[in-house]
Amino acid sequence: MSPAGRLGQGDPAGRLAQGDPAGRLARSDSAGRLARSANGDRRRARAADDDRAPLRAYELAAGTDAFAEAVLDLVEQIPPGRVMSYGQIAAELGSRASRQVGKVMAHGGADAPWWRVVHADGRPADGHEAEALRRYRAEGTRLRHGASGYRIDMRSATWHPSPPPPLVE
Repeated sequence: MSPAGRLGQGDPAGRLAQGDPAGRLARSDSAGRLARSANGDRRRARAADDDRAPLRAYELAAGTDAFAEAVLDLVEQIPPGRVMSYGQIAAELGSRASRQVGKVMAHGGADAPWWRVVHADGRPADGHEAEALRRYRAEGTRLRHGASGYRIDMRSATWHPSPPPPLVE
């Protein structure tokens, strides 16, 4: 059967018409979960008619200086003894780019309090566990110790920036 003959039959996303005949672009379900694509990758395609909130200027420029500055500004605000995960920082900036946050911290976060940015499960930055532990103890950050080492007690140590003031119309 020709691709044109398959267009209305079993092709609800219109992948053939969109130039994605193999269905490699992932689609999400109504709950926003990622669908696994035909080649096994997990990707989210942002459709032009998407009904999500518009992107903020620095999200459009993820990977640029504006995004990096926003990340570093937020990290500078985290108080001693508190932490945020890479994903929480990305979400606070209106993005899902937690790996990009990690990249910013790895390449430009040496002067920022890098030890206050951790993995979602409370692990410190890979390769910096000993130095981070020294700083956590100095700041009084709540820790949990286990067989696999230590982690941050995320329930008590996570910092949530104060919400912005409501918009006045």
